[in-house]
Amino acid sequence: MSLILTPLLVLLAQSPPLPEQQVGGEIETRFTFEGQTAQARFGKNVDAGADIDGDGVGDILVSADLDDPSGQIDAGSVFVYSGADGSELLRIDGPAAGAAFGTSACFLSDVDGDLVPDILVGAPGVDGVQFQKIGAAVVHSGADGSQIHVVTGIQEEQFMGTAVAALGDIDGDLVDDFAVGSEWFDTVTSSNAGRVEVFSGADASSLLVIDGTQGFGLFGCAVDAMPDIDGDTVPDLLIGQRGLTPLGTFRAGGASVRSGATGAVIYAVTGSDFNDQMGSDVSQLQDYTGDGVPEFAVAGHNARANSFVAAGKIRVFDGATGSFVFPIQGLVPQGWFGYSVADAGDVDGDGRGDILVGAILEDENFADASGTAYVFSGRDRGLLFRHNGAVEDGNMGFHVAAAGDLDGDGNLEIVVSAPGTDLVSAVTPLLGAGIVEVLDLDPYLRGSENELSRSAGGNIDMIVDFPASEAGFDYMMLFSARPPGTTLFSGILLPLEFDSFTINAFNGLYPPIFSNAQGALDANGDTVVNLSVPPGALTPGAVGALFRACVVSADFGMGTPRLTTIATTLQVVP
Repeated sequence: MSLILTPLLVLLAQSPPLPEQQVGGEIETRFTFEGQTAQARFGKNVDAGADIDGDGVGDILVSADLDDPSGQIDAGSVFVYSGADGSELLRIDGPAAGAAFGTSACFLSDVDGDLVPDILVGAPGVDGVQFQKIGAAVVHSGADGSQIHVVTGIQEEQFMGTAVAALGDIDGDLVDDFAVGSEWFDTVTSSNAGRVEVFSGADASSLLVIDGTQGFGLFGCAVDAMPDIDGDTVPDLLIGQRGLTPLGTFRAGGASVRSGATGAVIYAVTGSDFNDQMGSDVSQLQDYTGDGVPEFAVAGHNARANSFVAAGKIRVFDGATGSFVFPIQGLVPQGWFGYSVADAGDVDGDGRGDILVGAILEDENFADASGTAYVFSGRDRGLLFRHNGAVEDGNMGFHVAAAGDLDGDGNLEIVVSAPGTDLVSAVTPLLGAGIVEVLDLDPYLRGSENELSRSAGGNIDMIVDFPASEAGFDYMMLFSARPPGTTLFSGILLPLEFDSFTINAFNGLYPPIFSNAQGALDANGDTVVNLSVPPGALTPGAVGALFRACVVSADFGMGTPRLTTIATTLQVVP
């Protein structure tokens, strides 16, 4: 069985991809949560993973910092939803009008000893006794929402709480601690230099204060935890500084990894172009280099990328050395790719974590600023999944988080927000109320291994799990040695760039290491393709080669492809 490529089909294969199409696999919406007040900015922050209700399934946190609970304008609210059934478990409202409670928010480990994870919320609009908008960060019980700790700013318009992060145990008392950013903080010498303060999870005492050193640097605009990088047994911090002007490059931005013990700089990285605003978001990632130390991502949503103004980019750095590893760049002018970034977990099952990125001003569905959320491979930076917003000014991807496998189906979920989304009901339209979606990512394809040793050889099973709708249809494995890319082929977008390997596979010509590379899917729409390589069978020149493979279901009698898996990777190692 083969599908011969005619000159017309080759031409189709070389056509540009359609931006609104998903590239392989399936995205299923498990839950959609909706804001309850117009212009609430529901989805300003999202987090996932903590099990609040004790059912063994991680739950979902959503903030709406401009919510109007009980008529208190912009007091803000935070909600927790069950990861099992989507029901609302907890609601916590801001203390007063204008508090902007939920400008930042995340789960925190149990700090009050009741065995239930707690919740950390930033409220930069809180007023003090003497000064306006000093801001605050509040720790609330995950069990009942009651207040456990509150820390406040110290100066007029400090806006403390624009960023918060749950940390490890900084002071060694066996209770995890937390960090709070105040990007508008004025030091003695510099306006809006910014500040990050670390507080005890046990009693909210101040453990560490780190101030920015440059006026309008906005140090602390984003904060995340890092493990112990410098070997002193104390967890460290990752801090964004989007307003930094390094070497005179206006607001190129930057970020730094700081000692959790002293605040000293361990690594510092900076943007390179005018107004990149690198450091607008930061995230700890998984270990991509294999040295046992997690990497970290620094986003610059306003960066010039692929010659496009404000297309945006993220940069990934080695956690062990601070050296640059790779970029992922936006492809849409003014798209603000990298407005949010997070570790996605190992979505494609290749043994490496993947990267979740929001691009809030992209308009993939021809609706301005509808936004897009992307998942990229941590192994080869190839696009795995893309979820487009559907509403103009919805800003899909405003905030993003990994949720793990909530339903036990073997696929991971992610949480993405679109806080600008209008909710139009028969009674009262809620303009800009916002939505948050929990998305199940099904790759349709997983490899039992993703590395093949030239010296030892080995066997790899490529496990194909199409929906039952594909039962009995033909299938074909396609592969390519080209870098990550996409190809529009006969109306379907394939997650490969074609090369001679791909053309041969289309014509039924496979290397002898493949078995069952084409045939008919079983009654469940499944099959297994096997690669079997004897020791030393591959040439020395193959070491280091990276192949990408996908499987297509089709009615080959009609010459019509139907569905495709994502592309999975296979790397040849010594």
